[in-house]
Amino acid sequence: MAITFTVFSDFHYEPGKNVPELKHLEEIFERAHETNSALVFHCGDFARNWPAYPELHELYLNNKYSLPVYGTYGNHDTQTIYDTFDFITPRLTNDKNAVWATDDGKVQNGEITYYYADNENYRFIFIDTNHSYFPKEGKILHAPPGMGEAPPENVPRHVLGERQLKWLENTLEDAADKGLHCITVSHAGFAGFKEGGWEFPTPSYDIEKVREMFNKANKKRPNTVIMSINGHYHTDHAATADNILFFTVNSCVTGWWDCKNSKPYRYGAPLYSTVTISDDFEITIQGKQGCWLNGNAPENEEYLKTQGVRTCISNNKFKLKGGN
Repeated sequence: MAITFTVFSDFHYEPGKNVPELKHLEEIFERAHETNSALVFHCGDFARNWPAYPELHELYLNNKYSLPVYGTYGNHDTQTIYDTFDFITPRLTNDKNAVWATDDGKVQNGEITYYYADNENYRFIFIDTNHSYFPKEGKILHAPPGMGEAPPENVPRHVLGERQLKWLENTLEDAADKGLHCITVSHAGFAGFKEGGWEFPTPSYDIEKVREMFNKANKKRPNTVIMSINGHYHTDHAATADNILFFTVNSCVTGWWDCKNSKPYRYGAPLYSTVTISDDFEITIQGKQGCWLNGNAPENEEYLKTQGVRTCISNNKFKLKGGN
């Protein structure tokens, strides 16, 4: 059965500091409605200081089209001490049938931040890559409230942790047994073997473990894992490997940050994508062309384009092997 969904990433809602506005989110829902999207989701970095913006959660969770919505944690979603798991985690989705990685499958106190949701013969798996190794504690932990990007000494970083890795393996195996087709959603990504000639940026440190799980599930039943979607890098890229499409969703509005010169470059219009998967696994990405805010483009724009830094989400079409 074919499916259409709408995806965006890195909204970074923070009135007074970033450019995203509620009207941008409203536009995403209008487009989702026009394209008959079955669901809408984001790939993390939805907001900073979540409790300060009830209008954002209200618009997303109780959208006027009653669309099911989902999301995953990004590194900036725990940016402030107010961004607690018990507040954010239950607000990642409005789907009461979502299955959390807790003992009873319910959200509980929010410390278990990953889950899946089935839609017809598709399983959407929302992974949390915001764990890293904390040297002082001597173990892998989730970034706590008050911490955005983990400090440089936290290596490995952007990982899942052993509990989540085991859960992911079991979730994929269960999908294979049930004949479901999986789309994983995370903040950091699992591409990185130079798919499509792409060497930038650095993927999750768990890339080899996760890719092995993907291939194991597909060996058990072909086309169990068909797509892996991520945000985080504020770049536009899509390529296939091992008969799986890896899709990096460009930043919605925040654009590109020149870390060397501490200078932000914003987009003048929101970026998002409509994805359609056909019965025979033809995947169509219908993106959106944007622009630099006020024409303020980076000086090295031409080089950045080679790294996927551009003011759009590109239109693409891929055909996976298998299908009816």
